[in-house]
Amino acid sequence: MVSRATVYRYFPSEEALVIEAPLALAFRDLEEVIPEGAPADPRERAAMVQRYLFEHAAGNENQFRTFLRATLDQWIAAQGNLDEPLRAGRRNDMYERALAPVRDRLDDETYDRIRHALPVMSGIESLLVIRDVCGLSAERGGEIMEWAVRRLVQAVIEDADRNEPAGP
Repeated sequence: MVSRATVYRYFPSEEALVIEAPLALAFRDLEEVIPEGAPADPRERAAMVQRYLFEHAAGNENQFRTFLRATLDQWIAAQGNLDEPLRAGRRNDMYERALAPVRDRLDDETYDRIRHALPVMSGIESLLVIRDVCGLSAERGGEIMEWAVRRLVQAVIEDADRNEPAGP
């Protein structure tokens, strides 16, 4: 049995619980997305994460849009004064695992930048831009976002190999 306090720590409202719980239950474990024995190439690993997250969002688009609305409502109600992120950091954990093979080659600033840039290219937010702003299908958008993830990781690796520091 889970206490009410624990439930509300993860789901700040009853609406959030009703909306997010089914999405969370359908979410694959980190080890399933990047299984033991997965390629060591961080471009491929990051693409595996991006592909999974984007397809998960596209396959549950209505639920994710509803969840996003509830999250935005929470932000508005708090007038942006929040002590903690509104969303769980699953994407962060997945991309950290994807980048593990090159972590020791990246300085802290570069690692911090890429581990925060990659989640932007995954999930419901990028799907919304692809569909609502760009007018593309989810399939085409997924291809483009996977390309962008691969190119970003490649550029970061090339910069690290040349010992170039992170950008501005």
